[in-house]
Parts: sequence; C-alpha cells; structure tokens
Amino acid sequence: MDLGHSGEAQSGNSSMETAQSGPTRHVRHEELFGARAIKELLEKLAGNGFSIEHHARQDKPLFEVIEGSAKPHVRPLFSIPEIPSAIKEVGRRPAH
Repeated sequence: MDLGHSGEAQSGNSSMETAQSGPTRHVRHEELFGARAIKELLEKLAGNGFSIEHHARQDKPLFEVIEGSAKPHVRPLFSIPEIPSAIKEVGRRPAH
C-alpha cells in the first residue's frame, strides 16, 4: 500500500506490499501555518546571539549562573530551558 501526498491509500501489487507482514505505518500530511512566524522569531533570536541548538542539551556549558561575590558558586547550564529553574533555585535560598 502506498500513501500519496493527499494521504489517500493507493493499492498496488508492489513487491514491498506483498513482502510486508508486520505492522503498517500511516502518514498524514499537515500544513504548518505558523512556520513563517516561527522562522522570523528564530531569525530574531539568532540576531541576538541565540541559536535553536541552545534549546537542546549540549555537551559543554552554554551559560553559567554565578551566585555570590566573595566566594562565588558557579552552576553550569547546558541549555536555555535550564535558565529559569536555576534562577528560581537561587532565589529560594536565604541570603548570606
């Protein structure tokens, strides 16, 4: 069975169809109507030094949260989504 771009099933006697005896996969074509807006936002972020790769965890730290000045505690951050929770964690601690 072949799924065309329309998502309609098209029958045929292909060797792949007759050889397949396991589960079948179905594909549905969906439009991304917000793709242009997303692209523009990503370009704005890139212009400010942020990359979409920064949202996925990296091998090396991308940022650091530095707590204290006399004897600073440095917490490495490996992705942008870690920033809010790290800041909240510092805010919950009592001041020294």
